[in-house]
Amino acid sequence: MAASNAPACFGGDEIIMVVDSINGEGEHTSIAINAAGNPVIYYYAADQGALKVAVIG
Repeated sequence: MAASNAPACFGGDEIIMVVDSINGEGEHTSIAINAAGNPVIYYYAADQGALKVAVIG
């Protein structure tokens, strides 16, 4: 997941965040924008059998 502090995503100061780095993470992903305008990523963690959510903002 990448985030930027500039609305147009330019400026050279973007931030890269690792949400999960375990094998099997990130299957069946979906992305949406919440009411505050922040990206929300839903993904399935196969090793845990769990649906997970990552939110920026």
